[in-house]
Amino acid sequence: MKIVFITNIIPHYRLSFYKKLCQNKDHEWLILHGYPKKENGRPAYEGSLPFNHQVIGIHEWKMGPYAIRWQKGLLKNINLYQPDLIIVLGIPGTISNWLAMIWAKLHRKKILIWYGGWEAQHKRTVALHIKNMFMRIYYSFANHIFSYSTKGYQYLQRLGVRENRITICYNGIETDGLEEKALVYSEKAEKLRSERGIVNQTLFLYVGGMLKEKKVDLLIKAFSTIARKYPAELWLVGDGPDINEFRELSNQLNGNHICFMGRIIEDIESYFKAADYFVLPGIGGLAINQALYWGLPCIVGEADGTEDDLVFDHRTGFRFCPGDVESLEAALEKCMQLTPEKRKELGENGKELIRERSNVNEMVHHFIETINDCAQETKGQRPCE
Repeated sequence: MKIVFITNIIPHYRLSFYKKLCQNKDHEWLILHGYPKKENGRPAYEGSLPFNHQVIGIHEWKMGPYAIRWQKGLLKNINLYQPDLIIVLGIPGTISNWLAMIWAKLHRKKILIWYGGWEAQHKRTVALHIKNMFMRIYYSFANHIFSYSTKGYQYLQRLGVRENRITICYNGIETDGLEEKALVYSEKAEKLRSERGIVNQTLFLYVGGMLKEKKVDLLIKAFSTIARKYPAELWLVGDGPDINEFRELSNQLNGNHICFMGRIIEDIESYFKAADYFVLPGIGGLAINQALYWGLPCIVGEADGTEDDLVFDHRTGFRFCPGDVESLEAALEKCMQLTPEKRKELGENGKELIRERSNVNEMVHHFIETINDCAQETKGQRPCE
């Protein structure tokens, strides 16, 4: 079966997923992707790609809380490749995806959609009502849908998608080879702490884009209160268009215990190993998986839906009310009051979750299994559901 996988960009954390997917020799693969034209806190991988791919142009326009995208040259590449199946992301704002799915319907080809599950707007708004209307139509094209999370699965059901057309494919990280490097990462982590003068302080870590939607300002405000009461440090890893605003806020709050580390991709695991806790104040996702794998209890509000499958109060971390600075302060304070034994227990629980289901190998398994079902249906043997 010839397969075209259409995505807006290939971020570094998705590289191994596409590589392992394309290593399946039962099918032929073409990954169509673009590069962001400006800094938006979500960088694409810039190295050579070890699989069949084609770069296509991507244009983006903001319309209120939404982004409208167009991938130039998409239909041309699809026509040239003549796939039996196309895979698109669950982003109805990418207009070219609609055309790709219409092409597939007209040519009687299979369609799979990969849905993240995060909703940007508040409930009961006109914008959400309109979006849901378009979502229902968009997902009606699909033969099958993958959802990042249980929350996404439930949302798709509310849109009217049948249960047997949805597979929960937990969003995951690459875990192969990490244990072999654990000692090296531990040594680098000790050096990082030593260089920053961290001995007995509790170290909190944030890894992600420096964007307002990520609510980094909420974390800075909450942590500033905690740092006045306890020996604690906060490392903010990442870059983006709002970083200077966050630096200014930190300075205003006398954030002597807050350190902006910049964007780090190589050896990011060393920073997770150096920390005691991980905090995700706003949207995000895979950083939770990384933190849990390295044994860090996580403090999370509302992210991309995957947090409901990963972060459980007093089991793998602590939850707080989204957007509530006092609730986040309370969660951080709970961390400060944990015994080392309890912190270790929470960390071990989290690591087990990632090993069992939220990793790239499990993602690839679910994708290939469903694609094989679609191939069998094409041969007239069984339905792609």
